Order: sequence, then structure tokens, then C-alpha cells
Amino acid sequence: MKKSNLIKFLAVITMAAMVSSAFAGCGSAGSSSSSSVSSDGNSYPVSSAESLSSETSEPDESVVDSSSAVPSVGSSASSASGSATEKFYAEADKAMALSALPLGSVSIDGGLYKEVIDYWGSFYLNIPNDNILYEFRMNTGIQNPSGKRLGGWSIQLKGYEANEWISGFCKLYAITGNKAYKDKALTLLDEWYKCFERNVGGLMWYNSHYTLKRWVDAFLDSYTYLSNKNALERIDALYTWAKRNLSSKNLFGDNGTEWYTLSETFYQVYAVTKDKKYLDFAKKWEYTEYWNFFRDAKNITPFAKAPEAGMNTEHYHVISHVNSFNGAAEAYRLTKDTSYLNILKNAFTWLKNDQMFSSGTIGAGLEWGMPVDAIMQDLQNNHAHAETGANPCYARYGRNLLQLTGNAQVGDWLEKLNYNDLCALLKPKTSGVDSIFMSYHDYNLNGGSKVYGWRGEDLAWTSCAATIPLELAGIYEAMYYSEGNNLHVNGYAPSTLNWNRNGNKVKLTQKTAYPNDGKISLTLSLSKTEQFSIRLRIPEWADKKAVSITVNGKTAPVNVNSSGWAVLRKDWKNGDTIVLNLPMKLWTAQYSTSNYAGIMYGPLAMALKAPDFKSVSNVDLADTGKFVSTGNLQYKYSPNSTITLKPYYQYGANETYYYYLFH
Repeated sequence: MKKSNLIKFLAVITMAAMVSSAFAGCGSAGSSSSSSVSSDGNSYPVSSAESLSSETSEPDESVVDSSSAVPSVGSSASSASGSATEKFYAEADKAMALSALPLGSVSIDGGLYKEVIDYWGSFYLNIPNDNILYEFRMNTGIQNPSGKRLGGWSIQLKGYEANEWISGFCKLYAITGNKAYKDKALTLLDEWYKCFERNVGGLMWYNSHYTLKRWVDAFLDSYTYLSNKNALERIDALYTWAKRNLSSKNLFGDNGTEWYTLSETFYQVYAVTKDKKYLDFAKKWEYTEYWNFFRDAKNITPFAKAPEAGMNTEHYHVISHVNSFNGAAEAYRLTKDTSYLNILKNAFTWLKNDQMFSSGTIGAGLEWGMPVDAIMQDLQNNHAHAETGANPCYARYGRNLLQLTGNAQVGDWLEKLNYNDLCALLKPKTSGVDSIFMSYHDYNLNGGSKVYGWRGEDLAWTSCAATIPLELAGIYEAMYYSEGNNLHVNGYAPSTLNWNRNGNKVKLTQKTAYPNDGKISLTLSLSKTEQFSIRLRIPEWADKKAVSITVNGKTAPVNVNSSGWAVLRKDWKNGDTIVLNLPMKLWTAQYSTSNYAGIMYGPLAMALKAPDFKSVSNVDLADTGKFVSTGNLQYKYSPNSTITLKPYYQYGANETYYYYLFH
């Protein structure tokens, strides 16, 4: 053999050995680090923490034949059994920023999500426009306006709920194409603006900063999703009013104004208009002093200073404070200053570890952020926690963080919020102008129940009523994401995605009974064969060793990257089918550092039904195998058949349950 040919031959052998070595060296499911293989043949160790702080980049690939590959991080032994014939490609394990897909790309085709969307969508479309506008018209000088006056909070807060309804209608039109949403949104905006021109003082309740934010949001959403031509002009009029009238004291923690939520909106207006006055206005409302408590991952100090004003100055209003982080997200998008991104990530760590209930909801003492010991005391003494109307603020922060970091754990949170908050709401107690809603969850350690109203009163149109249309839109927004020319499947529900991938029309059809069952089938329709990655969210609660994936009926490697996604990169062709099997079983979720835990089934919060507290206190959470299935996600406890278990969302009004148990 010639010397030059010998060198080439040895180089090929060396490269093959390096690729094989890199895959053989991957850690186990419980490892704190992982390896990935790039096109240069090198193995790159990336820890979970490092992956979230890395700069994003396009993945490097090398060809891997799954029939001979050793399973990578999080793989089950069966996933490399040698039965597969598909060729997969490895990619470097780096954090990757995700992009939202255009609204209208996704349809929800069945399941629990579809039931919720259909019910609430119809409910809000059927509220007469004149009823929604009644309060505005009356408060700006019209005598005996048309329609009927909505009761409860709508009267007290001058029709506060309509702006979030309008934003929801704008998005739902873009998602579904249902013209009724568009017509309703445009009519309400036009008629409200007539009231604004007539007497703006009659429109703003005491929390004028946050009210301003939501009306600007509504007009901006109408511009973005409905092509509303006069929206920017009207935003400018709102800005001019705000410059003259809103206080700039910016008192720390003031939930009476929620001034610290304004930066998000005006950064977004600047992104659309490029008018510097909006940029300056956004900077004016940045919540720098509070955000700085989360700047250092090793020294997170969320309670370093007490609020100076508002309803409860002992604790933070957790909803508006989480909402403020959306301003930091917009500032990061604009400036690329990584200090904003670090704040977002560190705040999520704190929320997840010390504030978040197993349901994904947040807020003890109705709606406050507290130290863990104070939260546990509140769960002993009170019956109202985690305001239901907070979901859009939390979910928007979650979607921002998911897009900016690609961290699949954030996707887990969004899923829990949907199933255990939105899907668990009671339908209104009454219909019409006095509709009464469920405003709080009840996680009392001595037994709780779902009730209507607010703080024990049957008040109509409370905060839950204001946010539901936005929550419906949020289901669609969090289902699928792109990254470059690659696809992330974040949500699991019967659905269809239509994705224009650089002119290649890709249709992905998802069929599943999830969350009842962990089998998820994804079928591709493509106009031409192309290579790209499909990344599937592997929930944190899933047993990684038991997760399995097949492609076209053949076993595929379960290569879970350090951000929590199972990576499948291959030359995808029309008709290819992926089947993901997630192990669905009961498991216990401890609350922070406390001695209490809740029972979960996959992403679903479960709750116990028992004759009394004494009997349920004997339940052994260490052995969930003592719960025997009776169908429809319901169980009986084998040592005591009078104790049953079912998903929290299945509980009706005034039905006593036990959510957290001593563990």
C-alpha cells in the first residue's frame, strides 16, 4: 500500500474509533453531564448547568447508524437492541434558543385541551358586546347605555377584564381563523376608544399602570394579529396620556400600581415601531432593584427587601413580580445583555424549588410569594392559594424562558399549569351578567375543596374571568417550536402542525391519549425528503431508563440531551412515524424542603378522597403501588378501600380532597 493511501486508511479508522468512543462514554440517566459528537469527531462534555448558559449555535452532526450505536444519555438498554435500520445523526449538545411558530400553525384535534378550548371559547364569544362595553360607556358619560351591566369586579374595577379578553380574541383568531373572534375584538376596541376620547378618567381604575399595560397589549395584539391599521396611532395616544398622568415614584413592590410590568409592553411597542420614545419609556419602568436579587446564581435573595406599598407589604405579590420578569426577557432580546438572561434563569430556579406547588401554580395566602416556612403555615391555616387568573403571567414568563434557553423543564411547568390550573377550573356557577367563577385553588393540609367567588364572597367576574381567553391561546403557543431548521415537540395532545420549513411543507400529525396514556404517535408528511432534527421533550418526572422511541416501527436510540430533549436527527421522508412511549405512573412530589408531598400521575396533580383526615393521614406515600387502578385515572388504596385517588382536575365544587400529605 502506498504511504499516502496508508495515511488515509489510518485516518478513517481513527475517526471511526473516536465516534464509537464518544457514544460509549455517554453517562447514565442520573448523570450530571453528557457527551455529544460533532462533525470533527470530538466528544464535548456539557453539564446541565452549562447547557443553559451556553451561547446558542447550529448543531454539528456526524452519522450514526442506530443498529450499532451504544445508547446515549438517558437511553434504555432496549433502545440499542440492534433491531433498527434507520440512520440517525448525532449533534453537539449545546443550549439552543427556540423560536415560536406563527399562530395558526397548530390545531388541537381532541382530548382534554379540546374540551376546555371549545367550552370556554364559546362562553366568551357569547358575551354580548354591549354588556362588555356597558361599564365603559356609563363611566364616560353615556346615560342608559345599551346592554346589561356585568356585576361584581366588573363594576368595582371599571370593566377591567375586557382588555385581556380582547388580546385573547386577537390570538384565537390568528390561531383558529374563526372570524367571530376578529369581529368581536375590533368592535370592542373601536367602541372602547370612543370612550377613551370622551373621558379617559372614567376608564382607569386605581391600578392605572397595569390597566395601561393591558390596553396597550390589546391594541398591539390587534395590530400584530388582525392588521388593525389604527392600532399604533391609538397606542401613541395612550402613551401620551400616560406620560402626563402616571406617577413615576416607582415604589418598590407596589402591587397597587404594578408599575414594574410596563417595561415588557413598551419594549414590544419599540420593537414594532422603532420609535425611541417607547424605548426610553420602557427603560423607565425596569424593575432593576428587584431583578438584581436574582443576578447571582449562588446568592439568590428574593426577600432582601420588603415591599414599600400595596395591599400586603409583608410579602411580595408573586403574580405581578413574576410578570415583571417578562420585561427582563424583552430587554434581553433587545440588548443581548446576558445579565438579564441570568436573572430569568435564576428566578426560575427559585420559583421551581421554593414557590411552585406540584400543580405548577404559585402563591400562598391567596397570591403572595413567601419563604417556605410561611407558605407551609399558610397551607395549615387558609383555604385560598394560587390565584387562578395568574396563569397568563406565569405562562408568558415560561414561554419566554423556554424560547431563550431551550430548557425542557420549563416546558414541564407550562404543561402542569395547563392541566392542573386551566383544565381544573370549575365552570361558572351562574351564567349571564352575574357569572361567578373559581378564583383560587385550595391546598389546605387538613383538606380542601374548590369553591366559587373570592375570599368567601360570591363576587362575579373576578380575575379568573379576565384571563381565560389568553390561557386558551397559550395552549397552542406552547405546543411546538423551531430552532433553525429543526423542530421541538413540547406539548403532547392530539394536534396537527403545519410547518413551512424553507419551502418544504411539513405536516406533523400527533395522535395520543396523553396524559391518560404515555404513548405519543407523530406522523410526518413532507413535500420532499430532508435531514433535520426532531427533538421530543422528555419530562423531568419520566423514568429515563424506561422511555422508548421507535421510528417506522424500528427501535431508535433515546438520546436525551442536557436540556431535556430526545434528539432524532435523520433524513426524514414522507410517511415517517415516530412513537414515543413515556412511562406513566404514580409518583410523589415533595414540596420544597418541607415534609409534605403530593401524588402525581405524569404531569397531573392527584388528590385523595377519604372519609376524614384521620384515615388519610395513614396513607403511605412511599409506596404508590398500594393504589390500585379502577379506570379513568382513578384508584383505590388497597389497605383502606374507602380512600380513593383521582386527578385534581376531576374534582367538582365543594368536594373535599386531600392534596398534600405528611411524607
